[in-house]
Amino acid sequence: MITRPTVLILGAGASQPYGFPPGRELVFTVISHLQSGDDSSLRRPLREMGFTEATMSEFRDELLLSNQPSVDAFLESRPEFIPVGKAAIAVELIARETPDALVRRPDMRWYEYLFNQIGTTRDDFLSCPLRIVTFNYDRSLEYALHRTVKSAFALTDAQAAEIVRSFSVTHVHGTVGPPHFLDINGRPYTNSTAQGNIALAVQHIRIVHELDAKTPEFEIARSLIGQAQVLAFIGFGYHPTNLKRLRIDSNYKGRTILGSAYHLAEAEMHRVRASFPRPHSIELGHPVDDCLEFLRNSPVFL
Repeated sequence: MITRPTVLILGAGASQPYGFPPGRELVFTVISHLQSGDDSSLRRPLREMGFTEATMSEFRDELLLSNQPSVDAFLESRPEFIPVGKAAIAVELIARETPDALVRRPDMRWYEYLFNQIGTTRDDFLSCPLRIVTFNYDRSLEYALHRTVKSAFALTDAQAAEIVRSFSVTHVHGTVGPPHFLDINGRPYTNSTAQGNIALAVQHIRIVHELDAKTPEFEIARSLIGQAQVLAFIGFGYHPTNLKRLRIDSNYKGRTILGSAYHLAEAEMHRVRASFPRPHSIELGHPVDDCLEFLRNSPVFL
């Protein structure tokens, strides 16, 4: 059972086990799908939204040549491509919203492990001092949590939604649309790339340069961090801008700070540690540990 006020800060790697590509993989997925024929899974919905072949091709070519690590990073410096870029992100992520991908498997994944750490009763979940801050657009965690507690405790949709709200899942970069059980204007977890779904997602996606440190989402995130005793970064890339907006210099002193380091080289790990104020630096996991193994091997839930 989780007893200490804890905030999990999620990056793209946290959603990868549930079918969502990390930044660089999404870049090449978009490029590949825009190189396909007229009826590709990306070109067709973009065309239906009014984007011309010339716009799609120019976006594809400039994204390829940019060497930027993510579509978001590319759009930050090329704002003329934001409309088509947001739409491309929305289409690719919505297409991966497969409910069956959230069902547990013989090989455990980290959502299941997390939920098992919370407790065994509805009250355990409602009173859990765990909060979530995510830099991801996808809603897989909310939907997995909602379905888990609904089935585990025989709850109605509304009762399960109450539990999801108690975790204060905060998407600091926006989302591909609010979950339908939390917002009457939201949408279900579905891979339908109908125009209405894409338009709703585009409306809620935020690119980095459109944000600043005073947005409500970042204010909420910093408030949650300020109340936490334990901070754990999961699947996170430690981008300096993201860390700066969380105000690590003022919010992290005196707290237990842990972070996954999957596939990071030693020099990269050194730079991550140097990003945190001394003497309260971050304790990084082993570079071979994915999200699940990081949680199992680190003192996140002591």
